[in-house]
Parts: sequence; C-alpha cells; structure tokens
Amino acid sequence: QQSHHFWGIDDTGNRYEGPGSHSSLRSRRPVSAPRNRDGMFFGSSEVMTVVVDLDGRTITFWREEEVLGTLVRTIPRSGPLFPVVVPFNAGCIVAITPIGMDPNERIESFEKKLVQERAIKE
Repeated sequence: QQSHHFWGIDDTGNRYEGPGSHSSLRSRRPVSAPRNRDGMFFGSSEVMTVVVDLDGRTITFWREEEVLGTLVRTIPRSGPLFPVVVPFNAGCIVAITPIGMDPNERIESFEKKLVQERAIKE
C-alpha cells in the first residue's frame, strides 16, 4: 500500500503529491516527461538522480544524463522528510547520497561487500 505522505514519481511516471494524491485523478495521469526505451519513466540498469529543493518545495529528476524536469512542486514547507527509494525490479541497487558525492562510489562499495559475503557463504 502506498503512503498518503509520499511526494515523488513511480516507475510508470505517475506523480504523487502528499495527502489525497492517491485517490485523485492527478496522481493517475502520467507526468509529461520523456520515457525510456521500454516506455517507462525509469527501469533496470538506469541511474536516476533526484534533487529535492526544500526552499523551492520542488523535486527535479534526471535519468542517466537526461534532465526529466521539475516534476513535483508541492513538498511540505515544514516537518520531517525522509528520502525513500522503492525499486520494483530484482537486482536494483539504490544509493542515497548528499549533493556532491558520487553515488557510484557507494554502489561499488556495496557490490564489493556483496561479493565478499557470497564468497564466504560458498
């Protein structure tokens, strides 16, 4: 079940903007942004970058090097916000990093640990 306190985009490109968005027609219509070769907003093996601008109350998205745009414009002015990524595809790796940090560094570190753990089990 989706949270009613979710601001973002799902892999099909549906927009969610907080309480009430899950029952509104707005969340059921895809955002106006380019799709990948499979017709999805994002999918396996793609690097997504998401920048949250707390002052501007917006969320801007990139897929690989392509700017998809500022697609969410109503994040709350106050209260706690928690970055969450929910991959639906098996084998996805997610790295939540501060601006200026290369997410690939975290992913590479995670993959090394995974290989080590698998070697120990075998």
